[in-house]
Amino acid sequence: MYGQRPLHKDAYRESFESREDGHVLRLAGLLAANDRFWEISDDHVRRGIALVRWIKGCGTSLFTGSLVEKYDVKLLKRMRTEILAAGDDGITRSQLYKTLFVSGRGRQEFGTLVETMHELDLVSRKEVQTTGRPKEVIVATEYLRNELFLEDVVRKLGME
Repeated sequence: MYGQRPLHKDAYRESFESREDGHVLRLAGLLAANDRFWEISDDHVRRGIALVRWIKGCGTSLFTGSLVEKYDVKLLKRMRTEILAAGDDGITRSQLYKTLFVSGRGRQEFGTLVETMHELDLVSRKEVQTTGRPKEVIVATEYLRNELFLEDVVRKLGME
């Protein structure tokens, strides 16, 4: 039963699942101690699995999908178009911001989207030295270029 659980690729569940067996064992030990037993029984493990499954479900509803607005999906697609149009040289962060944003949307929201795209390995960021302050250049990775992969990421994150 435990070994056949589904594994996920979103950041929260993947991180949680990498330590899930440890969570189950600790809970089973606590349940055994609470029952004044010094050995963990099958029942304690089953109850631990059920509790961890419930906790993971609660965390999933908090940390995935529901935090992304439909506007962000449209913006992600527009960002993708602009980044791909820039080619292998990439586009500076400031130019991308100027191209996409109108009043009412701030730099913090833009920064969050760029950071998320970077964490998902959709873009790479590099610093280019100039005579003044260095510029951050955003370049598409193979994953951003792959339309099917991007659709899969959007679907898995609940952004559709």
